[in-house]
Amino acid sequence: MSSEVFEKIGRSVVESAYEDIYEEIGRQAIHGGGPGGDPTVEVVEQLDERIAREQILPRIDDDLIQEHKENPVGQHSDDLQRVLHYFRRQPLDEKYVIVETERNEEWNIGLLSGERGNSPELLEEDTFDSLEEAEHAVFLRRIEELQATYTEE
Repeated sequence: MSSEVFEKIGRSVVESAYEDIYEEIGRQAIHGGGPGGDPTVEVVEQLDERIAREQILPRIDDDLIQEHKENPVGQHSDDLQRVLHYFRRQPLDEKYVIVETERNEEWNIGLLSGERGNSPELLEEDTFDSLEEAEHAVFLRRIEELQATYTEE
């Protein structure tokens, strides 16, 4: 990319909060390796953990949860948008999805297998009367799992 194009796009893209993280993880990927397997997988996992701990978990509070409850679909605050982007980019294996079980009347939460062509496993414990209720329930489950994974006790 030429320096002119870079200037037109804007330095803010590169000067994001993640720049130092990407540089450090990139160095590890380049200099990693060896007999331990694919260093890229480990590097991506480290990056994901660091982003979760430093950028995502600190944003999650009662106000953010309430904002999502009131408006699960549509425009959101910067903090909520960042949290949602983080959740959306997670691997498909065991990712929560919303399944419409009765057209325009009932929704369930499903769990993806991560394998193309397999239907989601329905989690029967909850059914929802609106898509918005289901969206918020998935949001709460993702928060709970994230906190359980990365919050030190």
